[in-house]
Amino acid sequence: MLQMDMEWQWFSPVCDCSDISANMLRRHILLTAAVTGLLVGLILSLITRVINPMYFLWSTIMTLVLVPVVSAVVVRKFSMQSGCCEPSLRFLLTVAFLTVIIPVLGPIFGGTGAWSEIPIIAMMGAAGGLVWSLPTILWNQIRSTARDLESDVEHAEQPD
Repeated sequence: MLQMDMEWQWFSPVCDCSDISANMLRRHILLTAAVTGLLVGLILSLITRVINPMYFLWSTIMTLVLVPVVSAVVVRKFSMQSGCCEPSLRFLLTVAFLTVIIPVLGPIFGGTGAWSEIPIIAMMGAAGGLVWSLPTILWNQIRSTARDLESDVEHAEQPD
């Protein structure tokens, strides 16, 4: 079982931390990150196809800030209401902004503007969300392994 400290706030489950396994926590992280990336790609590609907010600098900045924020807040709200998990807004915002920068922004600016690109950009956003969640999963794995080793050492040092 995974024992989580309160200081690790990137991703905290709704349920009791001692009842959730490391595999389930990884699934929650991957799921919320993929959905956040998917929403970023979908919303940004739809907005740029319907109206072109990238014409003026102020509207470009506003679009590139509002879309990740809205996506992260929607995913957090939906995952909390469904009882699945309670992802940190900081984690979701990090994934959303990084997803905008790397896999989504290139096709948005360099695409042909065809409506058939929307699902492709949305899937690229989901893949980007998965990739950007991997450091969190690795950190979680390293931390839980170190915690397990510490508890093993403490149990081995105690006299019987």
